[in-house]
Amino acid sequence: MRCVAGSIYRPGTGLEEGWLLLDGDRIVDAGHGRPPQPPSASGLVLPSPVNAHTHVGDHVGRGRNLAGLSLADVVRPPHGLKHRLLRETPRERLVGGMRDALREMREHGTRACLDFREQGLEGVRMLREAAAGTGVRAVALARCAGDWDDAEADEVARAADGIGLSALGDVASDVPQRAARAARKHGKRFALHFSEDEREDVGRALDLRPDFLVHLCRATREDLAAVADARVPLVLCPRSNALFGRAPPVRDVLALGIPFALGSDNAMFHAADVLLDVRHLANAHPNVPRETFLDAAIAGGALLLDGEAPRAWLQKGGPAELVVLPGEGLDALFGPRAC
Repeated sequence: MRCVAGSIYRPGTGLEEGWLLLDGDRIVDAGHGRPPQPPSASGLVLPSPVNAHTHVGDHVGRGRNLAGLSLADVVRPPHGLKHRLLRETPRERLVGGMRDALREMREHGTRACLDFREQGLEGVRMLREAAAGTGVRAVALARCAGDWDDAEADEVARAADGIGLSALGDVASDVPQRAARAARKHGKRFALHFSEDEREDVGRALDLRPDFLVHLCRATREDLAAVADARVPLVLCPRSNALFGRAPPVRDVLALGIPFALGSDNAMFHAADVLLDVRHLANAHPNVPRETFLDAAIAGGALLLDGEAPRAWLQKGGPAELVVLPGEGLDALFGPRAC
């Protein structure tokens, strides 16, 4: 058995000094005061976050010079840079890159990711292969390999965990409805990028009854009010958006009470560490409690992953899904507050 100790953070409760005794993948005891044995790690103890929006297949493009490229140049199908890389890279390298991205997540404490997986049925198979043995639960939200085909979509939806589409404007006008229908037929999730690069029709998006929407950088307050009324959660990707001069609508999301999670987005851009997105938002919104963004990565991510967040975090008898950051309290993640 091993012991971790320090400032234990639980969403909804906050920080509490204490210790956890771990046996394999379970917490067998928890308490306050002096730990029952010397801790193997100490500092800020967090429940493991969920990276709620990734494209791990793009890891093969890590380090590419994106200077001068627009968002569309990089990600728009079928000829954006990432799509060319996915077509041109040998399968073995793609799987290896995905595995590297997932291991990177695990090293930073992430327990699961919701991955928008291109390349059809073979893309799902590659993700399953890459995830094996990494310790990261990889949820595959897939799509057809090329132009939408209902027979292929049926096969993909059956094998994947759901369907994840690009922007409404990236596909033929009837594809989103067909994609949502394929997902629902098999009892799977349906999600899509929305209003990332340009404003899109929120009514059209909500008619699809998505399980969640990603980005919304160009959404208006009225659009977000409609999302709130429909009770559709969001995934915000602040570091990715910032690369292209965008920012998620955090103030309106918070004012309207829309549930949200965080994602690191394309693995070609930067480290797949969602805690860096937590820190990014805390720095960008210093008047918002830092715990708001941390809870989004932990509890918000859990909500999208399993449909509900745990009622209790890091308790005796619970799973030992945690990360320990060296340092004192929340400053271990965010750094000391400016005086």
